[in-house]
Amino acid sequence: MNENAIPLLEQNLDKINWDYLSLNKNPNAIRIWKKCIEMDKYHRSLILHSCISRYTHIFTYNYTSIKERMYLYFEELIQRAWHPTRVQKWVDAEFDFEN
Repeated sequence: MNENAIPLLEQNLDKINWDYLSLNKNPNAIRIWKKCIEMDKYHRSLILHSCISRYTHIFTYNYTSIKERMYLYFEELIQRAWHPTRVQKWVDAEFDFEN
């Protein structure tokens, strides 16, 4: 994206092709996305719905938080997967635990 185009685009949000902007990797384009958030609700939802999933480099993940939240599900999954009745079914079916 041309650096000189940013102010021009910010002044003409209604003329932006949001599909193309969502493919742009220039960090300065984020300013335009912030302006988008200030737009009216109808246009903002159309733009965000159609484009923002392609603009993944603006998102950051807190892996520690995700791991902590998922631990609850992990524990429940292990409890269900290794429940004695399930393991007994595997033994009865002569399941090969080695492979």
